[in-house]
Amino acid sequence: MYSGTCCWGESDSGEVEDYEINIGAFYTISGTVFEDSNEDGTKDSDENPLPNVKVGLYKDFDRDGAIDETDIVQEVDSDENGNYIFTVPPNLEISRGDYLVIVDTSDEDIPDNLKLNGANPLEATMNNENVSGKDFPFIEKSISIGDKVWQDSNRDGIQDESENGIADVNLILSEGDTCENVVATIQQIGNGIYLFDNNNVSGGNQ
Repeated sequence: MYSGTCCWGESDSGEVEDYEINIGAFYTISGTVFEDSNEDGTKDSDENPLPNVKVGLYKDFDRDGAIDETDIVQEVDSDENGNYIFTVPPNLEISRGDYLVIVDTSDEDIPDNLKLNGANPLEATMNNENVSGKDFPFIEKSISIGDKVWQDSNRDGIQDESENGIADVNLILSEGDTCENVVATIQQIGNGIYLFDNNNVSGGNQ
């Protein structure tokens, strides 16, 4: 909490006298944007912060149940440690009640191989006290692309029980509309089943 006072003034006689006027208390809403390597939702000391990620604080001023551009209170970027903090001014219109904290998941400073693992927005209720722990954990994207290559004897596009898988076929996973940007290459096992996942695709990008 931050507070301030005004400590001077002029009396009726024209002399300058000291007064103490409380101009209100500033409260904060804070959290961390980080890479949650163990996916437990808590920032550990060995987990990387995500700096320069845009986070917005919103309040439904018009009470229409929807958040729009006119409802934004503040917008900040996470610092070098992934931390962000909003300082809410002592305005009775906005200093109490329910807020929404929203992280910009399209921010270019978020690595392409990460995705948010949690709620967005996060609710924060301000009631004359600081609110902390409004964290945004990001985890590695998972990938799972698999099926089976088989000899379609009757050419109906459906694998029948009598149609065997084809083994030892190399498969290429590429990005884009061509095979030029190869992401991973695997060889099927004996029954023709194949699977691309985070174990054989670097970064696990989807």
